[in-house]
Amino acid sequence: MRPEKYRTSRLLHWFEKMRILTWERIARALGNPSRITVFRKLAQLEARSCYSHRGRYHTLDRLAARLGELQEDCQPILPSKPENLKFS
Repeated sequence: MRPEKYRTSRLLHWFEKMRILTWERIARALGNPSRITVFRKLAQLEARSCYSHRGRYHTLDRLAARLGELQEDCQPILPSKPENLKFS
C-alpha cells in the first residue's frame, strides 16, 4: 500500500485553529494537490461548503453545528454580513 502523501491531520489542525478556511488555504495546507484530492480530503473530514459564496468557504460539520459562534468567526474574512453565510 502506498503511503499517504496528503495528510488530513494537517488540514484538521488548520480547521481547529481557524474554523473556516478558504479553498486556497485548504490547498496550501495539504501541499497543493489536485482539486479532486482536495474534495476527497474534505469528504473524509465531513466538511461543509458555503453555497452562498460559490463554495469558497469550508468548515467541519461538527464546527458548523454551533452556528452562532461560526457567524462571529466569519466576520473578519467575509466581505458581506455573516448572517448571509449558509453552509450545506
